[in-house]
Amino acid sequence: MATKMVDQQIIACANIIRGVHSIYRWQGKVETGEECLMILKTTKIRSVDLIKFIEMHHPYEVPECV
Repeated sequence: MATKMVDQQIIACANIIRGVHSIYRWQGKVETGEECLMILKTTKIRSVDLIKFIEMHHPYEVPECV
């Protein structure tokens, strides 16, 4: 995903941090899992396109964009 976002000039850079251990509540149950954290660098104007891209391509039903 990060390569495609850079290719499409939605982001300028991505930092990918592997091995993030997550604990969260999903559908009424406490879950755990290993994830990658991506820090994506873009402009305020392109942030709308970035969120749309993530919503369309990310496998999670509810991806987090902060």
